Amino acid sequence: MECKEFLLLISDYIDGTLSSEEQTELEEHLNICPQCRTFANTLKTTITLCQSFYEVPAPIHRSLHHFLRHEWEIHRVQISIGIPKFPFIDLVEKKKQIIVLIELPGFKRKNITLEVSPECIEISGFNEKIEGVYYMNEISCYSFSRKIKLPDLVDTSKVQAKLKNGILKLTLPRA
Repeated sequence: MECKEFLLLISDYIDGTLSSEEQTELEEHLNICPQCRTFANTLKTTITLCQSFYEVPAPIHRSLHHFLRHEWEIHRVQISIGIPKFPFIDLVEKKKQIIVLIELPGFKRKNITLEVSPECIEISGFNEKIEGVYYMNEISCYSFSRKIKLPDLVDTSKVQAKLKNGILKLTLPRA
């Protein structure tokens, strides 16, 4: 089992709806993969802590469970068909440089952190949520973190970054 398959089964594992064969395979994966084991343990601890605070009324519990199940199914489908995480990124290899375009609609420059090493880019950021009563809430990403491995080494002393119209453009000269 790979980590991707583990993520697709974790919801069923927590709900106890896996077949015994799938459960055995998942537990074997947890024994050899420290990242997935940490994720599963953290998730179990979070659930236990939430349950210990107070008894959630049954209608609210059902509604929340339905909502989370729906969101998890969307996430599972996205993983299975290879939809990338937010933000969307284009990475273009050119003769003397690598160009990286990162979609960051509505993000302020002060809320974006960028680290460039010769081998990869790490970017994170957050949007400030507007306080008030939401009648629609479709902009779902308020924070993100991504690490992108570069196809070639770059010279970090000559990196150029420009944020314009919600697109962060990085120009990374080859080392």
